[in-house]
Amino acid sequence: MEENKGKAEPTHSRVREGEFRIWDISPEQVLAGAKKFLEYVGYELLPEDYIGFVRPDFRARRKASGKEYQVVGVVARDLEEAVPACARLLSLKAVLGDAADYVLALPMVNEYLLIEFFMEDKGRWYFGMKDNELMMWLLKPDEDITWCILGSPRDRHFD
Repeated sequence: MEENKGKAEPTHSRVREGEFRIWDISPEQVLAGAKKFLEYVGYELLPEDYIGFVRPDFRARRKASGKEYQVVGVVARDLEEAVPACARLLSLKAVLGDAADYVLALPMVNEYLLIEFFMEDKGRWYFGMKDNELMMWLLKPDEDITWCILGSPRDRHFD
């Protein structure tokens, strides 16, 4: 106890500093995993043509019961690229509106870093993504894992 005298006690509300678990998953692997997942749930991959001024990294659709569902996505290398990727998604949404669901696809991210990202600036990114109905998928393609951690698609076939 004497050696801790004068030092602040750690609180449980802070993200711990130090080494974090990091997955070595390239954007190309994330893209391949997202496309594989979409095909698995019955979507047809579409060309990644420009939509307005932005080219999505992936685009897919599924037709069922006279209705068409679309998914448009952007891949980010890590959380540092997430905000510019969301800006791309919002540009896509400005053109397509409610005709599609919008996905930010990332490799698996350490939970501490993810919480820190979502809590930054009083939840600015979390609430911004939620309010704009953007989804966030974390992928681990070598194990066929696609985890939707924020938002949900309109197409209940994903369930």
